[in-house]
Amino acid sequence: MLTEGLDVLHDPYADLGANAGAAQSVNPIRFEEAGAVCKAIRSLDSSSSLDEFYRNRVELSDGVVGTFYKLGRSIADTLEKAEAKFVQDVWKWDKTLKSELSFEDLRNATAELIYSVINQGVRLMAEGMGFSPEESQELNRVRAACYPHLGYLVTRSFEYSIAAGRTGVPDVDKNDYEDGLISCHLTLATDLVLVAADNDFRRCLNRALSALQETCGFQASCRILNLADFATEIGV
Repeated sequence: MLTEGLDVLHDPYADLGANAGAAQSVNPIRFEEAGAVCKAIRSLDSSSSLDEFYRNRVELSDGVVGTFYKLGRSIADTLEKAEAKFVQDVWKWDKTLKSELSFEDLRNATAELIYSVINQGVRLMAEGMGFSPEESQELNRVRAACYPHLGYLVTRSFEYSIAAGRTGVPDVDKNDYEDGLISCHLTLATDLVLVAADNDFRRCLNRALSALQETCGFQASCRILNLADFATEIGV
């Protein structure tokens, strides 16, 4: 069975919300997606061909019944729209960064500046989840859950803005949207290890974690490694 020994993670934002203690603020459908993925894998495993798998029918949480082919097309369309929105968001962040910081400060960003921008995002997310950003215990839990995700987005946006120059428009890689989602599964307080071949992803996330350590003296439990370092660590 393809599902044997396989652990399917929740939707990224479902994990992030649950880790922040705000599962109630997440659309409940997001918590159903891991089960739906397992069903899809089981259906694929039992199909004699890809065409048969595409024809298999699946019932969604709202009671709508359709084929895996139609479901796949719907997912692809949703992803395309999300990637396009991500590009638009990076353009907006670029304008905001360059309106609030000099280009020199942006290009020579200190750990303190990077942490400050990330922490502003943490406070906004805490408010969006219904928490008071002045309540230290709640804010710390949101920070632990959201910092890797926001940290990657902030440091990557810094790089995009610098590469675009003072007046240029960032040339955004849409795949960075998925990298941002992957980082939602990490928290500062859990010792998860994310193995990634993407140099930009590792560099930006590690830069955010380093900014936290340099500014606050806190070392995150989560780590991100390249393939070679991971292989060495597990003795392969």
